[in-house]
Amino acid sequence: MSDKPNLEEVTSFDKSKLKKTETQEKNPLPSKESKFYMLRMMSFRDQLNWGEGATGVVRGPTV
Repeated sequence: MSDKPNLEEVTSFDKSKLKKTETQEKNPLPSKESKFYMLRMMSFRDQLNWGEGATGVVRGPTV
């Protein structure tokens, strides 16, 4: 075994023989606009369910 790696195949590699590919993300990140609407809808949902507990019983404000 030699101390130096064999670089013959690397130096003779021809990049022009590679195929062109188009990559698509499976889980693209949401846009700023969609994040805004999602947070807005979550806030609206929380306002509707403000008194609902784990049992599903709606409790009003305590006076």
